[in-house]
Order: sequence, then structure tokens, then C-alpha cells
Amino acid sequence: MVQRKNDRIISFFDDGTEWLGMDKLGHLITSFVETWIFIEVYFFISGTDHKSLKWVEFMLVGLAGFWLQLPIEVLDGFSAGYGFSIFDLMANFTGASFAFWQFSTKGRLYIFPKFSFYPSNWALLRPELLGYNLPQQFVKDYNSQIYWISFHPGYKLFPDWLNIAVGYGADGLLGGHDNIWGIFNYSNIARQPQFYLSLDIDISKLPITNRTLKRSLLVFNVIKFPLPMIEISEIFFGLHWIKF
Repeated sequence: MVQRKNDRIISFFDDGTEWLGMDKLGHLITSFVETWIFIEVYFFISGTDHKSLKWVEFMLVGLAGFWLQLPIEVLDGFSAGYGFSIFDLMANFTGASFAFWQFSTKGRLYIFPKFSFYPSNWALLRPELLGYNLPQQFVKDYNSQIYWISFHPGYKLFPDWLNIAVGYGADGLLGGHDNIWGIFNYSNIARQPQFYLSLDIDISKLPITNRTLKRSLLVFNVIKFPLPMIEISEIFFGLHWIKF
């Protein structure tokens, strides 16, 4: 904890083990998407090539998501109940760098961090933390979220637009570290990581001839296409036919 001359306090928050890592993946994908959009807009306006980034352009454009998230992290350092998280900062940097690395090596994205959401029932037990409604739960309820890495395996058996997706989620999370708060004790609810395997669709590779329509649809490429998936966890191993 650091004391400033004006008596305002910057607090540092060690949240590296909270929410089974789900919140860090949220930071990573947010920073990735912001950088991706910023790079696409920058090169569309400038008309230059993705592989021609100079050092200054890399710092400003290639790390756009990192810079956009930095003020939020600093404000958290001054906020009561929060703090400046080095782990959040690292996740933001990783997401931005991952997007830039793909553009600088291939001139396009070919490995996509993606997101999917399916409402859980855990928010009913703690709505003030996990959300009172679907829009709030979309952001706050990590039990409802799955983060994916979607990529083409390189085999001719797979069409260009068909990817393999590997996902990570969690269940039973009613708090950052445990399921105990105030007078409530739900330590009997298992906090467990979940792993997924599925197929996915790369919208950028679909045979859409209308360039405006195709570019407009690209924003949805951050969302995992709802296809059957295999789940592997401590208490479940099986197939979900449809799960967003």
C-alpha cells in the first residue's frame, strides 16, 4: 500500500487466484478484442499493410487494448474494496499482444479467443454479486461464461471456415475465493473448473461475397458458435448438444 502526498491511497490487490482464473480470461479477451478492432480500423483508414508496423505504431496501435484498460486498472487502485491488480495488467497485456502478434506474422487473425454465455442458477443465491438480471449476469456471473480458443487444425478434412475450439469454464463460484460471506455458508457447493471441446465457425472464412456484409459480421467472430460440445470436469463427463 502506497501513501500519496494528498493522503489518497493507492492499494494493490492480489487477486491472482480469484474466480478460478475466469476474471483474468475476461480481461484477456476484452483487451484482445479492443486491440483487434483498433488495428482493423487503423489500417482501413491508413491503407497501410498489417506487417508494416513501426515501433511507435506498435506501442500505440498494437497495444491498444492494454492502453484502453489501463485507466480502469488505475482507478481500481483508488477505489474502496478494490485495488490495483498486477494480474489484471498482465492479462490485458497478454490479450493485446496476442492480437498484434497474429497481425504482425500473418496479417490477419487465425487463432480466436472467443466467449460464450449460458445462464446459471447460482446468481439466484447471490444476485448482488453475480447479477440481478441477464445483462448483469452476462458480465458478472463467471459460472455462466466459457472462454475459448478457436483455431483451424490445418487438415483438408476441415473446410476453411470450420475450427476446433477448446474451452474453459467454472461452476459453483459464489465468491472470489470461497462460498462464504456474511451469515451465509455454501462451502458444500463444489467450486470446479470445467474443460470443453467443440467445433466452431470462423465467420471470416465463410464464402460471403458481399464485402460489406462480411465485414459487418466479423464482430460476431468473438462469440463461440453454438454447436455440440464435450464437457470434462470432476463431476461430469459427457456431451451437451447445444450450449451457448
